[in-house]
Amino acid sequence: LMSNKMLDSFNLYRQTGGDLQEIARYAGKKLDHFVKVDVMAAPQGGRPWIVLTNLRGSLAASKILSLEGQSIRVLHDNIDYQLRVVRKDGGEKLYGQAYRGDSSRYPVYEMKEVGGKIEAGEKLDIPTELGLYAFDYVDPATSNGFTLAGLTPSGKVKLFKEEQGKYKGTWTS
Repeated sequence: LMSNKMLDSFNLYRQTGGDLQEIARYAGKKLDHFVKVDVMAAPQGGRPWIVLTNLRGSLAASKILSLEGQSIRVLHDNIDYQLRVVRKDGGEKLYGQAYRGDSSRYPVYEMKEVGGKIEAGEKLDIPTELGLYAFDYVDPATSNGFTLAGLTPSGKVKLFKEEQGKYKGTWTS
């Protein structure tokens, strides 16, 4: 994937042999600002999802797209959340966080497809100081019992252990 300098469109490429070949282009609206692109398996099977976080002014207007032949089709449009695909426990999950001009201190949700729409599902216990794009899960077996690592707004690395279903910060750089 490649986006243009205005961040309101992107090109999709496929590697064939040693060469990259453009196979599709997606152009957004004039006020669109694409900030993150992920790919994940479609939850119900079928073609993979292209998960696009789009900020339009002070609101999120994210999209889920699919490649069909040499064109990109919109599956879900104007999703009111920033989106991120997280790989955990051998699977993929779609997470979302509200955006209203900033992304601080809003809860993170596991997003679900319900009735043809993408909606917030279970609220996750991700510490609000981390935000959607500032954490990752770690394997407690190889990390001295830590289960979550994140970057705080002050730029410090913080490690968390899970205690009684909640993350507790136990080490900060």
